[in-house]
Amino acid sequence: MKKGFSIEIQLDLTEEEKAISEAFAEKFTHFAIENNFEYPLKGSGGYDSFLKRGTFGFLFDRDNTLVFRRISTKQRRFAIVKAGLLLDKKTNEHVVITRCVCPKCLGLTEVIWNRLPETYTYVMIGDIKG
Repeated sequence: MKKGFSIEIQLDLTEEEKAISEAFAEKFTHFAIENNFEYPLKGSGGYDSFLKRGTFGFLFDRDNTLVFRRISTKQRRFAIVKAGLLLDKKTNEHVVITRCVCPKCLGLTEVIWNRLPETYTYVMIGDIKG
């Protein structure tokens, strides 16, 4: 079984948003390591997984709209970015965050990048391919 992942954080976040992002990345990393790389937010796939490729992801702070999402289809690369960068794939408009944020309602909304943000790698562990 391949194990490993990387988490990237958007560069142009405020200091408060960076602190929130780094704390979230630390929790995610510690959980994954302690549980033999079973990721939090994964569920069993489908409607209960925030980590599905090409979808919105996990909105973990509604106040500043930071999103944890998978950013690669061929590697286990995740990123924490602002939700304003994501467009709904069907309507080509910004994703509306006033609705429910569960995986079924918002987390699995198919999205595309409005613009790809500059990021820095916060953590990289093991083999990220797959």
